[in-house]
Amino acid sequence: MIVDHTTSTHHLRSALRMNSTRGLPPPPTELDERRKTMIEHLEAAPDEKFDETYVDQQVLAHKETVDLMTGFRDHGDNPQLRSLAAGTAPVVTRHLAHMERLRARLA
Repeated sequence: MIVDHTTSTHHLRSALRMNSTRGLPPPPTELDERRKTMIEHLEAAPDEKFDETYVDQQVLAHKETVDLMTGFRDHGDNPQLRSLAAGTAPVVTRHLAHMERLRARLA
């Protein structure tokens, strides 16, 4: 997963740099409030609930990302980013399946 996430981040940043003249905003440099709250929940989770909390968050995050990628793949207005989304969606779908299997083991 680390390799996949590193690769997709690199590709996204590269695509955004290539499209910076088209008025696309730069990627955020810090977490939004929702993600900060998720980190806070992880930090506050008791040791015996940490893994479960983490995996639940990862399932949710990967579901959201699959929806984002497939939506942009199908309806996005930037061909290069649509291509990136199309290539990334299957990888994220595999990650989601992995996280769901992991969650089932923890249950």
